[in-house]
Amino acid sequence: MPGKHSEKVVLSISADKLRNVAGAFKGTSDPYAIVTLFAADKDQKPVVLGKTEAIKNTLNPQFNTVIEMDYEFGKLLHFQI
Repeated sequence: MPGKHSEKVVLSISADKLRNVAGAFKGTSDPYAIVTLFAADKDQKPVVLGKTEAIKNTLNPQFNTVIEMDYEFGKLLHFQI
């Protein structure tokens, strides 16, 4: 958009002390993350920006996948990870 300043933003994701949801006698969870950008207007739908790789048997993942997006300065964004 003319007159609007935007830049690329890179999201890196990690987590600590996740809950183990693998179940009894099944080892440790294989976590992954999905990054969703919530819609700014009622008539828009949420957008999935990306998904990380699953990391086997850990509750403290350090994901290698990075998610890039354009960010317009001054605009409030709402994410779900």
